[in-house]
Amino acid sequence: MSVPCVPSVPPSISFKTIKEIDRNGPRNAPERRSWYVAQVAAKMEMQAVELLDGQGVPAYCPVETHLSRHSQARRRKRYMIPLLPRYLFVRLPVEGDGAVGGMDAVRKALGSAFLGLVAVAGNPRPVADRWIEALSLAERAGAFDYQPRGRPNYAKGEQVRIMTGAMAGRIAEIVANKNGRLKLVLEPLDARGQVIDNARPLRVKVEPDAVEPANPTPAAPPETGLWPPAPDITP
Repeated sequence: MSVPCVPSVPPSISFKTIKEIDRNGPRNAPERRSWYVAQVAAKMEMQAVELLDGQGVPAYCPVETHLSRHSQARRRKRYMIPLLPRYLFVRLPVEGDGAVGGMDAVRKALGSAFLGLVAVAGNPRPVADRWIEALSLAERAGAFDYQPRGRPNYAKGEQVRIMTGAMAGRIAEIVANKNGRLKLVLEPLDARGQVIDNARPLRVKVEPDAVEPANPTPAAPPETGLWPPAPDITP
């Protein structure tokens, strides 16, 4: 049975440096090693890293943070999901003839959850160490963390435009702003996009950063005094 890749308590993923990984590897391992992209079964990325580590195979699964959107939760909680679903990086020895070693340990650790290494023309393609290091540094610097947009203080009766989901682009009216969420009402449409007469209005709840003002305040005129700005006709 597969284990979801998002546990209740997000795991603390600390990326080991290349030198630490090589130094802690098996004594008889070749000196030359490379990173490869491994494909695994869905929702097995986090567990695969732990299983590979148990077999002495270094693995790295970059993650991104999101916020929960449970309708009953007053506070949104952060959780982690794989940045590249169904893929992770494994560091394996390279044999003298260029073949990838250590595959027995990978198969033993993952079993049927291991779907193979990403290859080009049948040959597994290595990933440069500097690329993995840059990805790890970006993750630790918070480059993949959820960054909420500014939240205007919306008022009841204000018109907003929905930005995400199946109703993206629709104009709705705010009927309540409670517990950090907006309650919207909008007219139902038929398959042709026409308003359905005498139909019950739709009511939805969204996060404040999922909408924008329907009639935003226009930007200030440029210093040239031309409004709207004159087109650029320079040859």
